[in-house]
Amino acid sequence: MLNRELHNTLSNWTEELAESLSKSSSVFLALFSTEKELLYANSNFKQLIKDNNPTESLLNPSFDTILSLNAEESPLFSGYITVGNSHGLNNSILADVFRKGKQILIIGGIDAQQLIRQNEIMLNLNREISDLQRELIKEKRELENANEELTATNEELDRVNTSKDRFLSILAHDLKAPFNSILGFLYVLSENLRSYDVDKTEEYIKLVYNSSKNVYDLLGDLLTYTRAQSSGFPFEPEIIDLKGLIDEIADITEAGRNAKAITFYNEVNAKTEVFADIFMLKTILRNLISNAIKFTNQNGIIKVSSIKQGVFESITVSDNGVGMDTKTLSELFDTSKKFTSEGTAGEQGTGLGLLLCKEFTERHGGQISAKSELQKGSQFTIIIPSKK
Repeated sequence: MLNRELHNTLSNWTEELAESLSKSSSVFLALFSTEKELLYANSNFKQLIKDNNPTESLLNPSFDTILSLNAEESPLFSGYITVGNSHGLNNSILADVFRKGKQILIIGGIDAQQLIRQNEIMLNLNREISDLQRELIKEKRELENANEELTATNEELDRVNTSKDRFLSILAHDLKAPFNSILGFLYVLSENLRSYDVDKTEEYIKLVYNSSKNVYDLLGDLLTYTRAQSSGFPFEPEIIDLKGLIDEIADITEAGRNAKAITFYNEVNAKTEVFADIFMLKTILRNLISNAIKFTNQNGIIKVSSIKQGVFESITVSDNGVGMDTKTLSELFDTSKKFTSEGTAGEQGTGLGLLLCKEFTERHGGQISAKSELQKGSQFTIIIPSKK
């Protein structure tokens, strides 16, 4: 009844239906004779069989199987038909097979529900693949970053080890030389104590004292430098009155300046504040001012000034002393080349002071630099935070 009603309803649309079926990309239509001749196939079905023998392209059920079915059944077969060839690509379509006399009609199409399920499966697979790709990319980046960090760490370790070896070699020499002097002076003194007068004895005692003090200063700076290299060295920044701190250091170094009649100017503005570790900043400024005294001639001048640069304070210690050549200037802060030389009055140094200045300045997130010209003087500048 339903088929008859449908036939009557669509009877006026046979041409349109035929045209649509012949071009349809979703309907598969083929008409065979029982003699295995393809009488008609729409474009969609032709794409399935390609250049293969049409009846041999029916793989499951085969054309012979279809012929063997009960001709009185309508449809003869209903279900999936596999079309293609056994050696290559094949496709399955949901189809009905009908027989009238010596003709067999195969009409089928895409199973929408199956297509939806397949699309859902493909969508989930694509999501999983995308997630895996993102995870792989993330892991690749993490691995690359880890490798970069490891490479940088290894390079830094190599640099530190090289610097340490050179540094220890230099220190061994610097510690040995004063002890040799002390032992030599004491030996001469012990051999000639009864024959030396007071002045001669006093001269040798002063030489022993100076050599001992040099060793003491070197060990003190070495201890501080070693602690600074460790993660356990405390860093406790606070608000500091810069001008007041410089005045305090000026008092500590007054004896050295007076011995050379050096004029000292604290040109830092009152109420200038910095955010720094008090011990570290004292060490930095004391070393810079002491160095300026050491390398300034009689009646020289030393100035300390500062200027605000955003959230930082730039502090400069300048003198009109002997200055440095370009090579010396380039090696000042190189840990592998500990720099030390006699001052204008024969003062000795440990060679660690500027390394401590660099270490402590960088602990503040700042930097240290130097400018100098032979016989005209030097300028040392540190940049540290001016506030929290």
